[in-house]
Parts: sequence; structure tokens; C-alpha cells
Amino acid sequence: MFFPAKECLRAPLALLVLTAFWGGSQAAASEQSDIEAIIDAHYDQPGRADIPGMVVGVWQGDTAVTVSARGYSDLDLDASGVPGSNPVAMQYSDQMRIASLTKTFTVTRILQLAAEGVIGLDDPISNYDGMGGISLAGLNTDPSFNASNPVTIRDLARMTSSLANYSASEGMMNGLINDISTSYTESQLIDFAKGMPATPATWTYSNTNTVLLGMIVEAVTGNSLGDELRTHVFDPVGLSADTYYPTDINFTGEHAHGYGPDGEGIYEDFTAANPTMAAGAGAMISTFDDLRQWIEAVATGILADGSSLYGDSPEAAAMQAERLLMVAADGAGPYYDEYGLGIGEIEEWLGHSGEFLGYQHIIMYDPETDRTVVIMINMAGFEDGEHVPTEMFIDIAKYYASVPEPSTIAFLALAGVGVLLLRRRLRA
Repeated sequence: MFFPAKECLRAPLALLVLTAFWGGSQAAASEQSDIEAIIDAHYDQPGRADIPGMVVGVWQGDTAVTVSARGYSDLDLDASGVPGSNPVAMQYSDQMRIASLTKTFTVTRILQLAAEGVIGLDDPISNYDGMGGISLAGLNTDPSFNASNPVTIRDLARMTSSLANYSASEGMMNGLINDISTSYTESQLIDFAKGMPATPATWTYSNTNTVLLGMIVEAVTGNSLGDELRTHVFDPVGLSADTYYPTDINFTGEHAHGYGPDGEGIYEDFTAANPTMAAGAGAMISTFDDLRQWIEAVATGILADGSSLYGDSPEAAAMQAERLLMVAADGAGPYYDEYGLGIGEIEEWLGHSGEFLGYQHIIMYDPETDRTVVIMINMAGFEDGEHVPTEMFIDIAKYYASVPEPSTIAFLALAGVGVLLLRRRLRA
């Protein structure tokens, strides 16, 4: 191609920009198709019960790589549990029970109270025995805990307390089998754990820990956990009214039903499972868009206006560092590489997973690349099994670990053109 003399300086620059843009757009298209292929592989995995519905989002900053709603929020089951002919499509706005994602909220309020000096992260939990209905008698602990090494609030938040998981107790399991709509008090949940053998003082996941944290919030503030979360967490973060802490089985708006499959095409509707069975460890309800906003706040400790998630006290700035002091997550529980205070790390991303009867989720954020992943499905049964959102997320994280960053691709494109132009000049 021939360029007039007066254009000779503009042409290489134009070519550089065009090449970089072409390389970046090609990479973006490939990224989207690659991520969608990962989603497809997990959504339609052979040998597993069909997932009723799913919402998945992957973002780079504020730009969506892919956002996908698949399947149904309501299978229109007949009396025998067979999906009917009038299912309702899954919507991004559907409310769902978010299970253990609730822990990220409960622990956030604990960290705010620590920043305010109301509690101390290294306070022995025995300090709160007898307050607000808290009764610790009968809870067994690892022998390493003693008067000089007490169980602390920090231990509750990072799952190193050795307190047994009430959710695995015979009393809790029998209650669920008899009637999933039964209402429980927080004290009743703690009572289920009493007499159970202690777990190791190293990391072991236990819902008992976070239920106790919610009770401590209520004891020191005099308010319900739901009110405390609305005032000090939901509203400051800017979450909608579709994120809330329910006290009964009802949803406030359009929602996705939660299902348990039998593997033979029959589904049980678990939507009426009473959230009081999980309290501060897993009772909350939220939506896809709110959780996308929340995970960035909880992973960075920073609100959209640049202020701290933990308030405006001088101690607030230190709370995110406290939160991210991780221990190896090598005990029984959901999959994490490491775990901090109500937050986990997987493949160097920060976030949390959750499972409640009928629902499984994961929300993750990578501070290094400003990437966000939100995966929500409306299927989970009584039996422990695969956690589809976590498995899908790990494949997405490994994909990103194996490919160069978009800025790198653009740089290589520019560098390649630069070498070509240099060679031509030397030949001239």
C-alpha cells in the first residue's frame, strides 16, 4: 500500500491502533465463547440430575463477559414431582435463599462492631455467655482450648473454634426429615450441637459458629440481626429491598423455587424450607444483581463511594486486613484453599459458597484483575454431593489463570507491529 508523504507518520500509528483493537476484540469474543462452553459443560453434565435453573455472570470490571439465565424458576411440578408443561423461565431478578453467603454479612456486622470498639475479635466467647439467650454449657471444645487459650470471636468467624456443626446433629436432621417448614430459635439450634464431639481446633466448618456470632450481634446491640444488617450493611452498600433477612418461610417478591432431585427425573419442592433453621449462618434471601455488588464490597472492604465497609472509625481501616488473615481450609467443610473471617479463598479469588435445601451458590472476586463471578442455581438435596457452582467457578478461575490478560494481548500486538515496522525501516 502506498501512502502520500504527508500521511507517512500517521499510517504506522493507525496500523498499531487497529491491530491492537483487532487483537483485543478477537480475544474478548474468544473469552466469551470459552466461558460459555464451561457453563454449558456444567449445566448439562451427563450423569447428573438436570439443574432446574441457573443464573451465571462473569464480569471484567463493569463489563460483562457473559451473563446467562438458563432453565426455570418454577418447574410446575405435578403431585408426583414430575415437571409440568408450564414451567416459568428463570429471571435475573428472582429472589433466592442464599444459604451460607449469609455468613459474609453476619461477619461483616461483627467486624463493624469490632471497629467501633463494642466487641473485640479476640474476646473470649465466654464473655457473652448468658447474654441475649446465649448458653455455652454443653458445647464441647478441642483440648487445646483452655483458660489461657480460650475460644474467641475470631475463632467463630474463621471456623477454628472446634464447636461441632449443629446442622449435622441427629436432632436437626430428624427435624428436617419430619417437616422442613418447622421454625427454630437460635438457642434451639445451638442446643442441637451440645454434647456432640468437638472437632479439631484447626479449620473445620461449622454453622454453630456463625449462629453464635449472630446472637452476639443481637446481644450487644439489643436489636434483631435482620435489623442490624439492614441498617449497617444492606443500606450502606446500596443493596435493594430484595436482599433481606427473613424470619419465616415467605418471600417478599418473585422468586425461584428450590428443588431437590432424586436423579430419576423426580423433584421435591423445598421452597418452604424454614430459614430459621440457619439463622445468622444461612437464612438470608437475595438476588443475582445484589450479590454481584456485594461480593466486590466484601472482598475489598470498600463501598462504591470509596468509604470503608466497616464504618468511619479510625479502626475501620484495619478490619479488611483482619478479615483476610487466612488459615488453611484443610478440615471438613465446603471447598476452600484458605479461609479468613467469613470469607474464603479459592484459586486466589475471594468470596464464599453456600448451600441450602433447594439452592447452591458461589460469589467470587479477584482483586488483582477486578473480575467477578456470580453463580446461582435452584437445586440441592438432603444428601452431601457435588457443589456445582464451586466446580464451575474453579474451571472458570483456571481458565483465566491459563490465558494472558487482555492488556498483555494488546501489548503483544503492538510489539509485533513495531518489530515489523523496524524491519522495514532497516531494509530501506
